[in-house]
Amino acid sequence: IETASVKQSKLPLYVSAAIIISLVLAYFFIPGVQAWLSEAWNVLTSDDEVRIQAWVADFGWFGPVVLVLAMIAQMFLLVIPTILLMVVSVLAYGPVWGSFIILAAVFSASSVGYF
Repeated sequence: IETASVKQSKLPLYVSAAIIISLVLAYFFIPGVQAWLSEAWNVLTSDDEVRIQAWVADFGWFGPVVLVLAMIAQMFLLVIPTILLMVVSVLAYGPVWGSFIILAAVFSASSVGYF
């Protein structure tokens, strides 16, 4: 029995490399990006629910969009734990709306990954 070889696309590898290189360059050459990423890391790893909720609330209506985009980026950047994004979503928007945001984020990330 002959089996057809499946050629895998290298596009995810190239996208991952481009995102990582862009973030590293932005971190070192754009002071605002460095400050924002440092603040984000400090807030999200603080285990202070009120601080996390206030930080995400500062995004306003754009907060859920940021969470969905972060979930999509997480698919390429394995340094962002999915569970952290889910916890942030539930802490910031409550169990009902946070769950809807998580569902939309997972669906979006899966769709991007499929394509």
